[in-house]
Order: sequence, then structure tokens, then C-alpha cells
Amino acid sequence: MVCGFAGLRVSQLNRQTNKGFTLVELLVTASILMMIGAAIVSSFAGGLKVHESVRDFGRVRGDVLLSLEKLERDLRNIPRISTIGFNGEKGEVSFAGLVTVVDTDGESNTSLGRILYYLDGKKKLLVKEEQGYSQGILDIKKKKGRISELAPIEGIGFKYYYYDPEFDTYTWKDSWKLKEEGEEEEEKEEDILLGVKVEVKFNDRGEEVAFVRTVFMPTAEKPAVQ
Repeated sequence: MVCGFAGLRVSQLNRQTNKGFTLVELLVTASILMMIGAAIVSSFAGGLKVHESVRDFGRVRGDVLLSLEKLERDLRNIPRISTIGFNGEKGEVSFAGLVTVVDTDGESNTSLGRILYYLDGKKKLLVKEEQGYSQGILDIKKKKGRISELAPIEGIGFKYYYYDPEFDTYTWKDSWKLKEEGEEEEEKEEDILLGVKVEVKFNDRGEEVAFVRTVFMPTAEKPAVQ
């Protein structure tokens, strides 16, 4: 009898074990899986937002830095030509350089011309404009050449470094114009542009940022009198 009773209990336990999950257990398991899934989705979404923020952060500043590199390169490679003079204002600068122009057949060609850097106030963009030689030797006017939009900025300012004989010192001023063809040929120390400082202000995801770049000019950038 004892053996039979023991066998009956074992048989009952086996039947209970084989029943599987109860409804409550299934609901609890489903809830846990849902919480785990929600946590994974939330972590993925958060990581994606961080990635986008880092990407955008790098893109804006990167565009501004690349623009300053282009400006510095162009300033350091001003050719010796007197027919296209250097003109520097507080908010823009223009000078001679190699430019890409498109002819009437739609072909792109490289030639001497005028390069301009300035802020497009409506679009809030730093712009580089390339004008062909025939345009560059005329009065300086914007938006008549090939325009490249470089970077989103809020403002730009230029200063020009030179020797001031009156005070026997080197200093900065807000505008600069070198002699052009037909003007006085005598070259004085105070007529030599020694450097250009540019300050660019822009907004990076709500943060106001300013980059300053100073370019000291090679002596070749003084136009030769022809």
C-alpha cells in the first residue's frame, strides 16, 4: 500500500509539472519582455539622437573651419598683378586670385580674376565669389560672378595689419586698399599689408561660437607696378 501511495503522488506531481505556464506566469513573462524591449528601443533611440547631435556639432564647426582654410590659402596665394587691387572692408574682402569661370559654352576654365569673401545677410551664409578678369578689373560689385556657399554664419569681421609710421608701431585697422594701376608708384612701408585677421561668428545648436584666424601675408602679396 505504501508503495502504491508513493507511486500515486509521484504520478500526480509529474502531471502538475507537465501543465506548463499558468496564465499569470505568461502575463508576467510578457510584461518583462515588453519592459526589456522598451528599454532596448529607448537606448537605441537615445544613442541615435546622440550620434545625430555629434554629427551636427562636427558638421557646422567643420564647415566654418574649412571655409577659413580656403580663405587663408587664397590670401597666401595672391598673385602679383596691379590691375586687380586688394580691397578690404570691415565686413568683406576682395583680391586677385585664380578663379573658375564658366564660358558661354558652359565650359569651366581657370584664369586670373577677383575673389570675394563676404556674408550673405539674407541666407546667413559665408560666401566665396569668383569673378573673371574682365569683371574683376571693374568697380567691385558683389553677386556678378560664380558663387560658392561655404558655411552658415551669423557675422564676419576683418582687420588689417600694417606699420603705422606716425606712432612707429604695428597695428590693426578696419579697412585696407592697396594702390592700383595709375596711382602713385612709390612704395612705402605703411603701404604694405602685413596680415589679415578674420573673426567668424556662428550658432552651433543654440551656442554662440566665434573663430578667429590670423593670416600673415608673404611679401609677394604687394602688387607689382606694371
